[in-house]
Amino acid sequence: MIGLEGHDLLDEEADFISTNNIGGVILFDRNIQTKQGLLKLIESIKKISPNILVAVDNEGGRVQRLKAPLFNTLPAMKYFGDYGLECSIDKINNFVCTMSEDLKSVGFNLNFAPCLDVLTDQKNEVIGDRSFSGDKEVVSKLGKAFILEFLKQNIIPCAKHFPGHGSTKIDSHVALPVVTKSLEELASLEFVPFRTVFDVVPMIMTAHIVYSAIDNMPATLSKKTISILRSWGYDKVIISDDLDMGALSENFKTSEIPVLAINAGCNMLLYCNKLISAKVGFESVKNEILSGRIRQDIIQSSLDKINVLKKGL
Repeated sequence: MIGLEGHDLLDEEADFISTNNIGGVILFDRNIQTKQGLLKLIESIKKISPNILVAVDNEGGRVQRLKAPLFNTLPAMKYFGDYGLECSIDKINNFVCTMSEDLKSVGFNLNFAPCLDVLTDQKNEVIGDRSFSGDKEVVSKLGKAFILEFLKQNIIPCAKHFPGHGSTKIDSHVALPVVTKSLEELASLEFVPFRTVFDVVPMIMTAHIVYSAIDNMPATLSKKTISILRSWGYDKVIISDDLDMGALSENFKTSEIPVLAINAGCNMLLYCNKLISAKVGFESVKNEILSGRIRQDIIQSSLDKINVLKKGL
């Protein structure tokens, strides 16, 4: 899944998507000037690949790419979490319905939301009000309600950031955070919302965070960490966070990151900004498949999961 440079689809981007059967695109503020222009951009993408995933980070609050006056202004997840377990389903459904109408009006079919991070550190500004709450039960209940309503609205939701970004102080966009909690602590808190929704959510995004009790590799590149999800019975799509983020790019080579992510268990690789990184990653993965260092059955299993996700688009 790749990001695009501007308001129009470049020939280089169109060629990369069509030649390599790229699975999805993610759009940002830089791609949005007018509603009609955004609709035209997405139509040009779907003309190349009709069932491509067209994604956006539209959580509400400060992480909302579809902004006023073109679209509705919506609150962050904390707004709902502040109501606690008493938050009404109607309140959630109205929010999701309004957001989904905005998304569908221009052609989006995938929203990287909701965050299921339990905000255990109130000084954590990276997550902050993007989290429902510091209460795992509130995050679990409201997160599941959001996911079910998105599905009802025919928008694919994605739970993030597994295993949990709520206790970090470092921004993984810049550097690599390390969480030193024990496995028992993680299982009793951070894992809980993901365990609550794993049977209904069609996609989960990994975090670029080292959980030292599990592995010395960031979760996105850690087979041990991703295997925890699979051990619960989760058999759907696992997507990486942006592979160009500083947490990975400052510590690993551009060519090795996607190979490590696939061998760890990621089914989709996300490149939000630099097309050159996606090209380097694609060639690197292709070479590893041809050499046998990435097994063909791993690739086929991922393709099968992605194709199930795309059914009905």
